[in-house]
Amino acid sequence: MVHHSSSSDFDHFDPASLLQNRLPPAKRFYSGYGTRAAAVVLAAHPSLGVNSVAELVALAKIKPGLAYATSGAGTQQHIAAEWFANLAGIKLTHVPYKGGGQAITDFIGGQVPLASLGAAPLVPHYRSGRAKLLAQTVHTRSPNLPDVPTLEESGFKGLVIEQWQGVFLPPRRRRRLWGASMLKS
Repeated sequence: MVHHSSSSDFDHFDPASLLQNRLPPAKRFYSGYGTRAAAVVLAAHPSLGVNSVAELVALAKIKPGLAYATSGAGTQQHIAAEWFANLAGIKLTHVPYKGGGQAITDFIGGQVPLASLGAAPLVPHYRSGRAKLLAQTVHTRSPNLPDVPTLEESGFKGLVIEQWQGVFLPPRRRRRLWGASMLKS
């Protein structure tokens, strides 16, 4: 169900309505704004004392069960960390949060020694020295993090996960945003 607000030009979408509508999602929505891909990063709190993926793997083999924070169970961040642990032959303990903000707060505060999170919110903490970014999950290094190796560079071939972000809108919103003349091209 799409809720219309007379006080603004925005629609509020209820995801449960997808189950009630029989049209396939591709016919109900279109990509309204450009999507972008972003890296997931594997980060360590400075108190853990590791500076690379290799050092983390060595430590995790001595201390199995190190905890890592994500923004939730089943997210790309969770999958990336579990995939990494499986390939590395180590045991990590997942600590799912109800969003990235809570995960970052506890990670930076030292309550959780590792994090697998989106790169953007961790960059200020990395630059200030409050977080160590050990690796990123993209094919090539992000221009925003040229000093952070990829997991592939760290020896984990094929471990690539990107977070895609975009806005999907109903067809009538498309006409209001760009006008009918732009849709003919």
